[in-house]
Amino acid sequence: RTRVSSNCTRGSPAMVRLRAQLNQSMVGVDYFEYVQLYITPFAVKLEESIARKLLDLLEEADAFELLRRLEAGSMPPTRSHDWEWRLVVPRPQEGRLRELVIDTISISSISIDLTIRSAVANVVRSKTAAEFALLLFLLLLGGIDSMPVFLSGVTMRRQLSPWDAFIKKLAMRYSLRAIPLVLFFLLSANILGGLVKALKDMLIGFLQLIAYPAVVEYRQSGRGTEAVFAAWLELLRRTIDVLCTSVQKICAALSSILTVFTLDPEYIVSHSKLVYDSSRVGNPLEGLVVGLTALAEGIFGLLGVVKKPLHAYLDGGRTGLWLGLLQGVLCVFKVFIGGFDFVSKVVEGVAAVTHRGADAIGRTQPPAPVYADQRVRPYNESEANAYALLSICSVQYVSELLAETSESSSVCLFDATRPEFYIRHHPIDFVPRNNSRPLNGVVLVTTRRVVFGCLDPLYKIFEVPLERMARVELQAPFTEIIVWTWQDFPRVFKVGSGALPNIVMERRIPGIRRQQLKAAFEHLVELAAQRQRDGSA
Repeated sequence: RTRVSSNCTRGSPAMVRLRAQLNQSMVGVDYFEYVQLYITPFAVKLEESIARKLLDLLEEADAFELLRRLEAGSMPPTRSHDWEWRLVVPRPQEGRLRELVIDTISISSISIDLTIRSAVANVVRSKTAAEFALLLFLLLLGGIDSMPVFLSGVTMRRQLSPWDAFIKKLAMRYSLRAIPLVLFFLLSANILGGLVKALKDMLIGFLQLIAYPAVVEYRQSGRGTEAVFAAWLELLRRTIDVLCTSVQKICAALSSILTVFTLDPEYIVSHSKLVYDSSRVGNPLEGLVVGLTALAEGIFGLLGVVKKPLHAYLDGGRTGLWLGLLQGVLCVFKVFIGGFDFVSKVVEGVAAVTHRGADAIGRTQPPAPVYADQRVRPYNESEANAYALLSICSVQYVSELLAETSESSSVCLFDATRPEFYIRHHPIDFVPRNNSRPLNGVVLVTTRRVVFGCLDPLYKIFEVPLERMARVELQAPFTEIIVWTWQDFPRVFKVGSGALPNIVMERRIPGIRRQQLKAAFEHLVELAAQRQRDGSA
């Protein structure tokens, strides 16, 4: 007998636990006395970039071509041949297939909190019809926010069958149990206001209204009238929050859908930066300001009815005039887009006042880093903790790059941003000012920037783009690394033709361990010198 016990992670609570006992006394038969699989409830937040990468991977592997050939090979021949050469591949007989025997198999219930995000700009940058159809489908759904997915556990006893038959049987059971989730999936879409989550929040509010006063009276921890008043206030808060959140989701989904149909890449980028990529409004006044700005942009977008055909005629003559006329007519959508954005941002500001706490999705551990060679590696907790610094870093480099590209060319509008991947991190223990307790710091190096921050508590001290690094120094008594970087100077005057003034900023990375500082210095000095370890630029 052989016992198998496996966890997916070490040093942290296991997400998947597998226990099995294999009896090896039977020849040619996989005999399991018991199999127990436990899956911890978890949350998943997916973006359409994952689906796009998966489609690219399948196309590079010619998976779709292989499926077409297999389907064509399974079809009966349309005409008979006199003779042909064929390579006969021997197939195993059914009686010789390896059998599977399981006395008891138990799989726990699967509970997932699912969130799906789709961006307008990513739909436009689709390269294939399959990718465009998939991303457009996600966009039409308007996204999914915290959809609970629950599949009940499975217990089977005395199973005797080949491996493939057992897998088909198990997959069929889960498929039948997942059928009701399709309707649940559609009702959770943002374009319907997240109806499932709204009903769930309102049901919790009504249960609190009934149960909270009774609990207070039973425990004699307060007055019943005050408890009833507090419960009614909580129900009112939930009602306003649910209504505002639902309206905001519906308007944002309709706005993003109409934005795609304008067929104007420059407008899609500017609109995404204004509405979707902007920080979340925190009060009704901020929502009103952002909403009025979006509404004004939509109203002024009507000028495209005249400008688009005129520019198209001047650039392409009569041939480009027809495309310009089409884009001009579609500019009418911009008014409706501005109206939806105005309503969305105003109610978002109102919901921010009534909404308590952060998002429902939390993480049990930091995300695994994405490496520069784009290969999957075993999970490393120290690398993941350092990689978490990127979640609080600036995204202004992407915005500036998009803006510069949109002014020069509209063809490379979405391919100009270079991706950012993890390269290395260096732990730095340091003592901050006005504090005697050492903190766990880290120097994170990616393909685009160098970040110095603290891990506990998580906060960023500074970040520097790689192309702005000028010089790095580490002198005795080896207590800090000095980093000089170029910084843009306010454009008060010009220097020559197209030149802009710069200043040098000095930043310091303190540390209490000499070896940590030396290891980080050796890496940073290579970046500042624009040289790799082999001496190449």
